[in-house]
Amino acid sequence: MPFGPRPVRWYAPIGRRLTPGMVAGLLALAGAPTGAMAQTAGIQVSSIVFEGQPAQRVANVQVRAPGSTRAEGQTLVVGQVLVPGAELTLPRGATVTLLTSNNNQITLRAGARYGVGVVTAQGESHLPLGGQIDFQIKNALDYFNVTYDKFTAAVKGTAYSVDIDPGKALKFSVSEGVVAVERQVQLRLAAGDSDSEIPTSSQGAEIRVVEDLKAGQTKAYALNTIEYLAEFKNFGEAEAYFRKALADAAAGGDKRQIQRALYNLMQTYQNIGKPRETLKLSAGCIRLARETALLSFQAACEGTTGNAHYALGEYSAANEALERSL
Repeated sequence: MPFGPRPVRWYAPIGRRLTPGMVAGLLALAGAPTGAMAQTAGIQVSSIVFEGQPAQRVANVQVRAPGSTRAEGQTLVVGQVLVPGAELTLPRGATVTLLTSNNNQITLRAGARYGVGVVTAQGESHLPLGGQIDFQIKNALDYFNVTYDKFTAAVKGTAYSVDIDPGKALKFSVSEGVVAVERQVQLRLAAGDSDSEIPTSSQGAEIRVVEDLKAGQTKAYALNTIEYLAEFKNFGEAEAYFRKALADAAAGGDKRQIQRALYNLMQTYQNIGKPRETLKLSAGCIRLARETALLSFQAACEGTTGNAHYALGEYSAANEALERSL
């Protein structure tokens, strides 16, 4: 039977945790009696507003260190440096603005929950976990990714808000520029396919789609419902659809579109019983995931690769790919 991790989700109450790559450090409490000082300023606290008034510090911020099962109340101070991997939840009445070393701004509204992201000279990846968080992107470099549940928002030079009701709904509100919202939907094949018998695993194959939200647009997505891309009559129709999508993406030259099309075709081949065709696309899918710095996408490519090896009885190769995915 196929096995392996589903695409990564990060909100613990619905059964997912931060990925190991993201859970790399602790929240550094610069100036606090018990905190460890960070060596590099990837993300730091720029300003604090409490009960409508500017403040230098705010108490009772709930901080959960990577690997910990519970959060502890701590004081956040202007100028403190945050290291990737910790989770913090703001108390009522507090608004905290963070500044990245790339001069991008993240504003956590009262009650917001945020998984401290990764900032490099090439780009940034952030993990909103609950409540409203605003993003002002002045310098996205190669990428600026915001990921929650089955959604990834990718932008270059824009301003938008994410409002999360955990496990129920996710809303994007765009004030400047364009936000490309990528999400996972499912592929469904019609019952009674005359060409071949449809395995249960083919019902619910996950496919990635994207839509652009422009300035002035707001859109909410339900998190507790299953969304389908289309219902295809048979395997051949589904394969033709995704082969054309890959050809169109390759002609356009956009790495994110090519990567998405590769993954979707891999999933289709896997679910119609063509594991060798799946493996032919594996290296390209993984390479593009690395180039666009999407760890969840790389994990998904590796997971599909592992399932293909397993279907061929290549258990050692399957195990290696699934370990990389994990």
